[in-house]
Amino acid sequence: MSDRTEYVFDKRTGRIGRVMGTLGPTLRLRPLGGGIEWDCEPQDTRPATEAELRAAGVAGGHRSRQGLTISPGWCAYCESDCEETVQVAVIERGTAPPHGLRMCLSHAGQYAQTHHAPPELAKQLAHVPKAKGRPE
Repeated sequence: MSDRTEYVFDKRTGRIGRVMGTLGPTLRLRPLGGGIEWDCEPQDTRPATEAELRAAGVAGGHRSRQGLTISPGWCAYCESDCEETVQVAVIERGTAPPHGLRMCLSHAGQYAQTHHAPPELAKQLAHVPKAKGRPE
């Protein structure tokens, strides 16, 4: 593993994960939006493409800080795959720096109302295009 952050596509699950390390020959992967890490055999992965990384909000190995983009993903609060999720900057207790966490629009809206949320989150969520069939 190099010093550069590595992202791989898990061919078994269809998910992109950040390589966190190895346990013997097995890769330890973390979901891009946070959540529970999983193990994957190296032969079941391939490097994630630039297009896949851009679609997931990762550019050049770093998260994009541009506006919110809806995409299918794992909601760290629902602990399930959701059709519409956004990447949100989350500030942990204490002095830890903010980090990204993917959550469904419902949880992102709830988080935006807390004093922990970045001030611009509620405004960004207000500009997220509404999907057909989703209540206003």
